[in-house]
Amino acid sequence: MLLRLVSTIAVGIALAAGSFGTVAPVLAQDSHPPVQFIINHVKPESRAAYEAWVADYRTLVEKLIAEGKLSPAETCAFRSWRVLVPPAEMAELAVGAGLPLDYVFIFDPLVDGVSYSLEDYLVAGLGEAEATAKLAAYQEMLASDPSLFVATPSTGADAVDRSSVC
Repeated sequence: MLLRLVSTIAVGIALAAGSFGTVAPVLAQDSHPPVQFIINHVKPESRAAYEAWVADYRTLVEKLIAEGKLSPAETCAFRSWRVLVPPAEMAELAVGAGLPLDYVFIFDPLVDGVSYSLEDYLVAGLGEAEATAKLAAYQEMLASDPSLFVATPSTGADAVDRSSVC
């Protein structure tokens, strides 16, 4: 709930997206690379299936990296990907109340020119037909469109050292 409130009042870009979006734009001339947050609002009854889907997706992307099928920039982007899940107690309360669960994807730092589209990587790893089916299953688990926002660290202390990720 607090994260939703923060994302609503955050200064930056607030967009609704059906997936990760497309290509990361050059957003700031600041010395610190921007960070992208995607909040996925998941149906309570889809919790286990969604978590399994995300785990499978991560495995797919890691396989693409290991096989050398991603560019260095794409590899950097996905090495910086973190997924935050609702704490177990809060998730159980939300599920019991029939409320959506918020899963937060964080790309820190956001890498210029990289596609953050789920579909692009699904197609690369699975082919068009299977990717379309996997993406449809993903969309079905969402209670509403994801919320996307991008912010820039205010100081060097708040920024990730890109060399530690890439």
